[in-house]
Amino acid sequence: RGLTIVGAAAIDLPAIWCNPEQVQRVFANLIGNAIKFATPASVIRITAAPCGDSLEFCVINEGAGIAAADVVHIFERRWQVAGHHEGRGLGLSIVDRIVREQGGSISARSLGGTTSFCLKLPLLLAPPAPSPMLAELQTA
Repeated sequence: RGLTIVGAAAIDLPAIWCNPEQVQRVFANLIGNAIKFATPASVIRITAAPCGDSLEFCVINEGAGIAAADVVHIFERRWQVAGHHEGRGLGLSIVDRIVREQGGSISARSLGGTTSFCLKLPLLLAPPAPSPMLAELQTA
């Protein structure tokens, strides 16, 4: 389809707390959707930059876009944009759940045929406090 994928990241990105396998699932879904719905010969951009106490990642593509009335439903389970019934409507609801489980947030925006999905994951500021159960095991 002649797509170009371009990555851009700030230098020396801070570390984040996350489950790498789960976050890989998020990116596989978002990038897969960007490829599926992109206009042939267009550019898909993937960015990463610090944003307050989070690291923000965006996947941006050019295509038909998503109507404003549909964007508010995009993360609902089994919901699909009218005319796009290639999947089961579960991917973005799973993405939303995974991102929230990591302590993050995700949003979608579509303007003039450019659609962006941006997710924020919390920075690694300090190691999490050990759980009481782990403390009990260590003293046993």
